[in-house]
Amino acid sequence: MDTEFITNTGKVEPCRQRFVAPPPNLTSQQAADLMLAGSGRGMRGRRKARQAVQGTLPFDIVAKGRFEKSEPTLHHGENLDEPTYIRRGVVLN
Repeated sequence: MDTEFITNTGKVEPCRQRFVAPPPNLTSQQAADLMLAGSGRGMRGRRKARQAVQGTLPFDIVAKGRFEKSEPTLHHGENLDEPTYIRRGVVLN
């Protein structure tokens, strides 16, 4: 195997040269037109958050079984037998 290309100099320096292109020669009107043209295409803008809608599934109504004859647990006018997320209208992910 030829080891001519595998030589260890003992010192590794990062590349310090960097080419930065000069800015284009545009008039202020051309620069404004360019900014307006690019604002609608290709640039990422903020999307408006969609309002989530909590759907209900078409489940059959199930009897409460042995608790059917008992009164609901009410506290400050709220039925505590109903789950909290339904009572408060919390959207589940």
